[in-house]
Order: sequence, then structure tokens, then C-alpha cells
Amino acid sequence: MILTAKSFLLNLLLVFAPLSIIQILYLLKQTSFLKRSSGWLLAIFPLLSVILCMMYPIVINENFILDFRRIPFILGALYGGKWVSLIYLFVLLSYRFMLGGSGFYPTLLSFSLVAIFTSLVSKHFLKLDLKWKLAVAAGLDACLGSISTGVSLVFF
Repeated sequence: MILTAKSFLLNLLLVFAPLSIIQILYLLKQTSFLKRSSGWLLAIFPLLSVILCMMYPIVINENFILDFRRIPFILGALYGGKWVSLIYLFVLLSYRFMLGGSGFYPTLLSFSLVAIFTSLVSKHFLKLDLKWKLAVAAGLDACLGSISTGVSLVFF
């Protein structure tokens, strides 16, 4: 139980630390510092968070392993746009394939659907105010959770 709580807190840290760094870089970009490099740095940190969440998952038992990789994936894809979403998908699926196991195909299906949807919604998402951005991101996360659960139930 303690190990699960530690894994849970570590996964939360792995999600929120890169997002906090993004916020700092975004504020620095507004003050005209790091103008050239902050674009790709803003795309790298969520991807780093996705990979780290997959490296250190929350292990409930040997058949039930979860992580929070979908949160930085969704946020990075929504803010980054179509190409960032496709790069995230490629890296996520490549790393998931290297991890092995039977969870690759549900990941392939559910994250492909999310990457397509976030690519379509991204331009409109950037124009929304903060309240609607939170609602859209939370809705996408809930949909991805439902899709992942449904796909996993079908596969397993």
C-alpha cells in the first residue's frame, strides 16, 4: 500500500513538474527571453513527462498497472497542434512497444483516437478562455479514460 502511494505521488510529480516548467518558460517568452528556443522546449517537456510516467507507473498488482501519461499527452497535443500531437503519438507508441506486454494494442487504438481529435480541436482550443480550456481538457481526459477502459475490456 505504501509503495502504491509513493508511485502515485511520483506520477503526479512527473506530470506537474514539467507543466510548471512550461509555465515558467511561457512567462519568460512573454518577456521576450528565450524567444527562439521556447517553442521546442514547450513541446519537449510534456513529452518528457509522458515518457517518465511510463517509466515509473503505479503498480497495483502484476495485471493492473496504470500511469498518468494521458494528462501531459492531451495538454501538450492541445497546445502544440497537429504535428506535436503526431510526434507525441509516435514516441509514445514506440516506447510502449519497447516495454512489451499485451497493453500495446489498447494504447495504439485509444491514443490514436485522441491524437486525431486533439489535432482537429487544437486551433479552436487556443482561442478559448481558461474556463473552457479546462473543461475541454478534462472532457478529453474523461473520454480517453473511458475509451481506454472499454478497449482494455474488449482486448482482455
